[in-house]
Amino acid sequence: MKIGISGIIGYSKAAELLEENREFLARRFPGFFIEQFIIAKSQPNNYSMKNIKEIGEGGIFRALWELCEEAECGCEVRIRDIPMMQEVIEIMECFDENPYEAVSGGAFLTMADELPEGFVLIGETNSSKDRVVVDGESRRFLTPPSRQDKDILDRKRK
Repeated sequence: MKIGISGIIGYSKAAELLEENREFLARRFPGFFIEQFIIAKSQPNNYSMKNIKEIGEGGIFRALWELCEEAECGCEVRIRDIPMMQEVIEIMECFDENPYEAVSGGAFLTMADELPEGFVLIGETNSSKDRVVVDGESRRFLTPPSRQDKDILDRKRK
């Protein structure tokens, strides 16, 4: 099956950081940079289909792991095909945040034989249990969320 994504990775976390640190970021970046980021705002979607997951705490890597876990499959995803904005990277770098591990509200992952409109192909599932992110010649294996990560997320939700 194909793995697709809709939305911009890390956008909602970067927007939160911008809102909380607007003065600091306004001194660091030119005004047009911040305006460009605001204009590109990711629009929330109302998808209702099987095998769809909003990218929440833990970011796309966690969402990929969980989606594959639920489908009992492995995957191979091309990191360069994942939609990303340079503005998101720059804002998050200021706060030592990783956009691939950040909340991405309004961004969704799905697995389907044919991707719905609005989804971009980023990889495929496979019959192994390996969950791999490919970047050129480099291959990174995803790891399951730790028990500690799950406990922290559970406490945040309460």
